Amino acid sequence: MHEVRNEVPDAWHLIEADLDCHAAKQKVTLYLDAPVAKAFKAMGTGYQARINRILGTWMEMKIGHVMEAEKIMLEDRRRAIMDAEKAEGSETAGRGWGEYVEGDREG
Repeated sequence: MHEVRNEVPDAWHLIEADLDCHAAKQKVTLYLDAPVAKAFKAMGTGYQARINRILGTWMEMKIGHVMEAEKIMLEDRRRAIMDAEKAEGSETAGRGWGEYVEGDREG
């Protein structure tokens, strides 16, 4: 259980605190599974704000993971380019991005 708790964002530990959110609100219609709606309503007044905070926290996590995934992909791409440049007979060996080497075709 300790491992799971470490993966949960800090903001999730404050859900039951009913902290006020000050962002502009927009009315939407949202259909939830009956047990989910019942569980939130059972928490009492402020259940809609709790749902909002959970969704907001999830969104922040998702954005964070997307950014981390992009960083990993860029690093993998950099490594692949470097490996290709090191390969014997590579046409791009020793070149940086956009560098002109005599004999290149002009487009």
